[in-house]
Amino acid sequence: MADPNNNRRRPNLLTGGCSAGKQYLASKTAPSIFSVEVAVRHEKQNNLKAMRKYVALTDKATDVMDTGVPTDELTIKAKRRKFGERQQTGFVVHSSDTQLFILTTAHAVDCVFKKGVHQVTAEELNLVFLFGVACTHHEAQIQADYPDGNVSELLRSYCDAHVVALDTEKDLLLLEVTKDELCLQDVDVGGVFVPCSSDHPIIHLADLPPEQSDLSLLQVMVDAKCGYAICLEDVREFLTNALENLQLLEDNEDGDGGHA
Repeated sequence: MADPNNNRRRPNLLTGGCSAGKQYLASKTAPSIFSVEVAVRHEKQNNLKAMRKYVALTDKATDVMDTGVPTDELTIKAKRRKFGERQQTGFVVHSSDTQLFILTTAHAVDCVFKKGVHQVTAEELNLVFLFGVACTHHEAQIQADYPDGNVSELLRSYCDAHVVALDTEKDLLLLEVTKDELCLQDVDVGGVFVPCSSDHPIIHLADLPPEQSDLSLLQVMVDAKCGYAICLEDVREFLTNALENLQLLEDNEDGDGGHA
């Protein structure tokens, strides 16, 4: 499980100052929407390898190329580049019997890439960062368990996720999470961990780009930091390639498993 001891503010998809149409869309899609938390591994764990890779990747993104930095200097550089925690939203785009695949954006980790520097890999992101997800069923449950609590101070429990595909030029990440690790109710209530058994349906991509007046979940960042913007076809191409590659990996693993 990801670290449950956090109390950062979360946007509530089902409340707040939004139009009736957007509130209806949110209520219908809420079971498929996840809060995504990103943290730097070495700030949470004593992991020198992760810290060294973090500094190396951020060096590339800031045109600094130091090699062979002593550990004490490495620590100073890492502290100067404190990451903290960042939150964003993702939604389910694919599932299997045991896994969910959640599409989210890459700009939460934009400290390790920039325009013209997009060489970071999924393996490097999983080494350097910790990714966690929490579903809206968990959010509803903790608010029911603590009805008098301040929403911004309630402790969420995040399930570990990892990156299986990325395209930083298109600002896209695909996360994988194990279904039975999703938390509905953590051990601080009732003394046992209760996994979320609710459905988390796939949200399918639209056949055509939305009109300006249409309600939609994913909108283009026209003034994105790295000078690009994503469109429906970008997302479709990214997901098609990512899921095909995952299927090939599964087929290869099944084939290897069949030989003694």
